[in-house]
Amino acid sequence: MKFCRQFKPQAHSADTICALCVVPSSSSCVVAAAGSRKVQLLSADQLSPVGVLEVDGVVKSIASHSAEPNMLWSASEDRIVRGWDLRTPKAPVLKLTTKSRIGALSCVANCGETGRVAAGSEAIKIDDEDSASVLLWDVRSGLDALTEYDEAHSDTVTNVCFSPSQRSYLCSGSLDGLVCVIDTLVDDTDDALESVLNAESSVSQAGFFGPSSEYAYCVTLTETVLFWQIDDAQQLGHHGDIRTVLERKSRVFVDYMVDCFYQPSSGELLAVAGSHSGNLHLLNVSLDGMEVSQSLPKHHNATVRCLGYDSSSGTLYTGDEQGCVSCWSPHGPDSASASAVAASAAAPVKADDSGAAAKPPKDTPAASSESGDGKPSKTKRQQKSDRKFKPY
Repeated sequence: MKFCRQFKPQAHSADTICALCVVPSSSSCVVAAAGSRKVQLLSADQLSPVGVLEVDGVVKSIASHSAEPNMLWSASEDRIVRGWDLRTPKAPVLKLTTKSRIGALSCVANCGETGRVAAGSEAIKIDDEDSASVLLWDVRSGLDALTEYDEAHSDTVTNVCFSPSQRSYLCSGSLDGLVCVIDTLVDDTDDALESVLNAESSVSQAGFFGPSSEYAYCVTLTETVLFWQIDDAQQLGHHGDIRTVLERKSRVFVDYMVDCFYQPSSGELLAVAGSHSGNLHLLNVSLDGMEVSQSLPKHHNATVRCLGYDSSSGTLYTGDEQGCVSCWSPHGPDSASASAVAASAAAPVKADDSGAAAKPPKDTPAASSESGDGKPSKTKRQQKSDRKFKPY
């Protein structure tokens, strides 16, 4: 990856960038949620400001989808999911709410083909027990929550995302240490859980990857990375504290993991790790472990909190705690601009159209679905026979 350009906010308006997404709209837009009551719209080719969304509640997460190229969704602490038409961004065109008692919304995802929007909540005390919810709306049929999966997680839901291939499948990660794969066509929580994957530590990021989205990954708050085959909940990899691993193997010093992203063109799962001073490193993730692929030139001076990846152009965006957003491209600034222009003129690209071969499984020791603490991941079939974790 080569550095292309950077957006720097005015000093008095700098807010931590808490979320990034690439909107495949006619204007080819990058959206940065600033951890405050505003969402900054940036042009993808130059990262120049093109607008600001004013939100009543503090924004926690944003999401877009190629099937709805002009729609953006935001989730905020006031427990409202807002839908924005970027062609007329002065006010939200939709507001999604729930009548249930829930914590502040912490994350959001949408699937344009099915018209469904999902969000996760922070944990609150209900009857002296911690409770967190995964909420689902069908915006074609109404604005009230269609389904509430309130038994999937017992602590704050940190991440939700829809599968690019199996449109009804939703992945959720939580501080309770679980990654759940939910079939959103099913209302009952127990029946809807396709897989419950034990990460052994609080989950910060989770998602699907692979040419058919047949794998799930997660990044934990103890800086570990795990991934599974979804259909049988088989754990394919569990890589320990990346801080120790990289220092020992490569003499590279990092403080945290940012997130992973899947590269359809190569079939690789890549990760980004960084230091609190702003250094970033691109990592190859395989069954054998994680290795430094590239140490990126230093253009951040603070902790990088989030990333956004445009698989159609291979462009990576990173956002930090000083409000800066950087653009990285495989071929440099000119190719990034050209890719952004081409993306704005082309039809939306679907993540599963590439047909690239997956690359997680290599020559490694036999993979196991049992976690390091003896608590295996489980599929729906295993859940119905016994709701408790147990070795196979």
